[in-house]
Amino acid sequence: MIEQKLLKFHGQWQLDTWTLNIHSDRDLVQVSAYHVYLEYFGINWELQDEDLFLQVFGNSLTMTLKLTDDGSQLVGTQNSNGKESELTFTKTNDTPILGAFRNLLELTFEERRQKLKEFPDFADDGVKFEFKYDLNRRDLYADLITEFDLDIVASGLEDVDLMIALQKWTTEKFKHDGMSGMPEIRNAVTIVDYLREYPGINCRGHAILLAELLRLYGVKAQHITVHSSEDEHPVHVVTHAYSEKLQQWIMLDPTYNAVLTSQTGNFHNLLTLRRAFANDEPLFINEDANYNDNKTTVDFYMEFMSSYLFRFSTNSEFPFDVKEADITAYMLYPVGFVNPEEFKFTTPTTSANVFFAKPE
Repeated sequence: MIEQKLLKFHGQWQLDTWTLNIHSDRDLVQVSAYHVYLEYFGINWELQDEDLFLQVFGNSLTMTLKLTDDGSQLVGTQNSNGKESELTFTKTNDTPILGAFRNLLELTFEERRQKLKEFPDFADDGVKFEFKYDLNRRDLYADLITEFDLDIVASGLEDVDLMIALQKWTTEKFKHDGMSGMPEIRNAVTIVDYLREYPGINCRGHAILLAELLRLYGVKAQHITVHSSEDEHPVHVVTHAYSEKLQQWIMLDPTYNAVLTSQTGNFHNLLTLRRAFANDEPLFINEDANYNDNKTTVDFYMEFMSSYLFRFSTNSEFPFDVKEADITAYMLYPVGFVNPEEFKFTTPTTSANVFFAKPE
């Protein structure tokens, strides 16, 4: 039985700012971790002979660990974006602290595509709302504009060209760290201040930062959380920006400096990307897409995004200096899907036409 093989790894293990919890008994097999300020999250795991293989953030961080003879340490290697290093976890407790997430190797890439095919439709359900944007507030960002020469970055650019330039700047300037925390008040100023102390920011921080910079230069932009169909699955956050020139939303992912296009060169938004992936249509990614300076291919990116195209949530307002928890949020999910209990704090809707409406 797999839980018996995993049992020898049972316990809590410590390495610097990492705490690894491995739980195995007849009823539950679970691996979770705690890092800096982030709560527990699920980790893909696999037993490979005597080794425990852990996979974090797709293939961007993997660990291969072996138990020492005396059972006091887990030793092995870590591969982070192609760079390999040795690591040693020391056992700190025979009893692990259980995290909130289960093993995420439940659905394969093709199974996730099939899940989108099973729930393809959205329909008006009477829920009405409009998004509000705080645009062109140079007074709020004056120090950032000066410190980072943002007017030079944006000089002579508008619409899609401006989106692409600011996304590239955001990705290059601030590295991604999915295990990082976030300031309580989340705007470009507080996020940059946070990054003066910490080496990276998570995807939500990246998406909020890019959306705010775009709004600074007059582009209506949102950060949107993208979800799987499963309960208790980690989420990803991207930026949606509206092109007045093309009269459409465009999905930007500053974690990967990624923008997706169709075979005919049309930019994808989240809804068209969802449909294209479900229908196995050709997808294309920009040549300079990368994760922390490591090139990202369209195959790798879609393997990653396959978990996050089922449903979407976002705020109704995008002001400056307000806690996200104080703003009404909406969850868009397909017809026939039961909105899970974990997301009941959002207002549910199946109205894609409202959720992705052209901004006023």
